[in-house]
Amino acid sequence: MPRYTQLHGCVIIDPKNGRLSLITQVMSLNATYFATLSTTLLLGSACLFADESAPDYLRGATVFLDINYNGTLELNEPSAITGLTGNYIDDLAGSDDRCIGFAPIVIDAPSGALDANNNPIDRALRLTIPPAAQQRHVDSTVPKTQLSELIAQAMAVPGESSTTVSSCEQAKTLKQQNTRNHALIEDAITDAIRHYNISEAQMLSWLQDAKSGGELARGKQLLNSLIKSVEETRALQLQHTNAIWARVAYHQFDSRDADDRFPEAWYRELNLNNNGQQTFHLQRVSDDLNNALHTIIFGQVSQTMRNGLSVRESVEIESRQGNFNRYTCDIKEIISARQAGVEYELVNLAGGDANSFEGCSLNRPFDGRYIFVNYQQDNADFASQFYFSGSDAFAFLPDWQRIHQQDVDLSLSTLVVTVNELPYTFETNTPSQAQWWVKTKEYREGNDTVVLRRDNQQQWTKTTTKTDGTQTEQCSSDGKNWRPC
Repeated sequence: MPRYTQLHGCVIIDPKNGRLSLITQVMSLNATYFATLSTTLLLGSACLFADESAPDYLRGATVFLDINYNGTLELNEPSAITGLTGNYIDDLAGSDDRCIGFAPIVIDAPSGALDANNNPIDRALRLTIPPAAQQRHVDSTVPKTQLSELIAQAMAVPGESSTTVSSCEQAKTLKQQNTRNHALIEDAITDAIRHYNISEAQMLSWLQDAKSGGELARGKQLLNSLIKSVEETRALQLQHTNAIWARVAYHQFDSRDADDRFPEAWYRELNLNNNGQQTFHLQRVSDDLNNALHTIIFGQVSQTMRNGLSVRESVEIESRQGNFNRYTCDIKEIISARQAGVEYELVNLAGGDANSFEGCSLNRPFDGRYIFVNYQQDNADFASQFYFSGSDAFAFLPDWQRIHQQDVDLSLSTLVVTVNELPYTFETNTPSQAQWWVKTKEYREGNDTVVLRRDNQQQWTKTTTKTDGTQTEQCSSDGKNWRPC
């Protein structure tokens, strides 16, 4: 079935000032792309005004889609001449409709064209409606806030207003780039709000502050970090076009570097998931964000499937104590699966010192094990983590390690039965052989998101995330009586 699109509407002229206006709508099978630009009703090929004081229709005007942006009607450009009620219909054949919203619509009314009272106009008139004006009436998939617009302007993001456009394909490409850029900006804003625990309004005030003192310096640093985050994320995504995930983020202070011992330090965090290979890199950087100083964590994860279970091998080298003369390994073999809405995960652990990433080998002996269980119940999300070490670490499923080096009989049912013996539900206090455990419950409380956390030491925390992204934290010893932490 050939693609069929209609561009239709009517041309009107204001008898008071002789100005032209266009009312247009695009219909393509079952999709409407444009709303009317005035208070009218569109019925088929006619425009009917609900207001008796509406301007006059104009017939005999040529309406065309200026695909090549030269302002001249070409043979290959769809066009129509307005009829008795100023109406027109353009049937867009083939790929012409690719330019709707990305090419100007031009109205040429020659001298002598007739209005609704059969009065000829005394001079030729032209109205060009640029793509930007047409797209005002198309809902954007990426909301643009005042904050994201401020960042976009600071970045000088290319767009219709700053770039000379010579074709609808170029306009479409620029529109797609702008949409991607704003999506990246919104992601960077969300990350920053979560990291700094400030509202979007507070962040906006910092960036807008043009006075003096520390707030101005802080605003400039924050703006610079957001711009760097967006620019480097965009470059990483262009470098890895098939990546499932590609993100770079700059931020100040990080608990993974000696538990926030360096509150004024800046960090660069890279996350990449490309073709089954995941890479993570956390670095401390210079205050101007241009130079890497030290690696805090560098790691890679590979993933395969075996008998319906996911097997991941994660190797990291890290220096998280503020002493960059010593690096240690964090090695994990992760076996996970999902059954009946419950996620089960077994993690074998190894460590030790190393001088380089290559020195962190999966051949190192495992000395600990995690068990994770995630599930949903009563409109809440639950997660439990158990840690086993020493002789208790491999008392269950002892042969479930070094999966890629031996022929281990992995079975989903075996994993499920073994893990279900643990007291993993949130309310359960039954002791286990684990050295320690942590359980969380996440749920909605009005418009807020609440996360309860409890551990084997009966320490409770309650973290509430507001709709503006900011958080509050309370502590308790019984999960009932709360106090500020």
